[in-house]
Amino acid sequence: MQGNDIYIFNLGDGQLEIMDANGYDGLKFGEGITKDDITITQEADGFVYIRINNTTDVVKFTQASTTSTLAIDYIYFADNSHSRIDANVILAFTQNFN
Repeated sequence: MQGNDIYIFNLGDGQLEIMDANGYDGLKFGEGITKDDITITQEADGFVYIRINNTTDVVKFTQASTTSTLAIDYIYFADNSHSRIDANVILAFTQNFN
């Protein structure tokens, strides 16, 4: 997609691939998904993954890396908390969650 987009992801949505690097974009998690429920990794393929712990649900960012334009700018949670996403946040999450 192009422009400003909000991607909504709920428990049970399965697998979502986001390739959007244009505009202001966000990922909003639905009820039951908090910061403590996710694991963020950057894998050997260079892509960033957000997995919902204890499920098979995963969001894959194919244009997200610590060295390129990220596919999203913010992650929002159902409890109204949010986190700005940039290369430093990805590095912090991957170091803290692995």
